Amino acid sequence: MARRASDVGALAGQSALSFTMVCPRASVVSFELNVIYEPVLRYVRHTLLSSTSFTYHLVGCRAAAAELPLMVPYVDGEPHFGDASVRPEQFEVPWVRDRLATYGRRLTFERTTVHLRPLDEFRLRPTVCKIDVEGYELDVLRGGMDAAIAACRPIFLIEDNDYHRVTSWLAARGYEPLVTTTPLATTWSR
Repeated sequence: MARRASDVGALAGQSALSFTMVCPRASVVSFELNVIYEPVLRYVRHTLLSSTSFTYHLVGCRAAAAELPLMVPYVDGEPHFGDASVRPEQFEVPWVRDRLATYGRRLTFERTTVHLRPLDEFRLRPTVCKIDVEGYELDVLRGGMDAAIAACRPIFLIEDNDYHRVTSWLAARGYEPLVTTTPLATTWSR
């Protein structure tokens, strides 16, 4: 069976690199809505992997195409792009606020407009799908994973920002959670 992974919330391509280290003949399609990561994703594609094993798109994923503001937290003037979210309410979650407080004292935000498109447009058929999108996980699932689930029943690796709603959505499609000992991570099996 061909190994294919989709990586929603790619940042600098760490998951793509990890997946291809474990499955060297695999192919990965990554999605990253923050264009600041484009130079490093290009480097990963052209230098560390290849254009046949790694493709990336500078868009986020959701049910309908849209432009949304991405909120980037700055702590003491330093950006924390890995904590950025298109969901403002993500920054009201107690453990998120607590984590940001460990970075420093003064929290501010900058906004930039990002583009999102439905995953169905890409006709993905992944074996594995990683989603790490800072509170937007359910929106990604609703944004086009039904076709992929019907076609190939991928294994999901999802950051645990919205456990109950994500659990309910995937359970309705026949999935069960396998919670790992890693904090904030849930693996979904078919």
